[in-house]
Amino acid sequence: MRALAVTTAQRSKTLPDVPTVAEAGLPGYDASVWWGFLGPAGMAPELVAKIHSGLAAALKDPVVLTALEKMGATPVGSSPKDFDAFMRAEAAKWEPVLKEANIKVQ
Repeated sequence: MRALAVTTAQRSKTLPDVPTVAEAGLPGYDASVWWGFLGPAGMAPELVAKIHSGLAAALKDPVVLTALEKMGATPVGSSPKDFDAFMRAEAAKWEPVLKEANIKVQ
């Protein structure tokens, strides 16, 4: 089996010689998987800051980083504000796809 391309916007650290789909001929293609921590709407800003601080510290721990790399993950560790903007951009990007495919929330 031979990998033809990765679906992320950037090349994978795990497969550095495999081009992205965009590099392989579909400019702008990015269908990456991401994870994040979310809380209920209206969560106290102090609690948000405390959780963010703990997560940021964890992402500096070599044991955590090694475990994430073994899974093929690339940690970002952005701020709550940046993550909110990222999620909104992802929703806007995928909304037309969901409409075109007639996919609805159940």
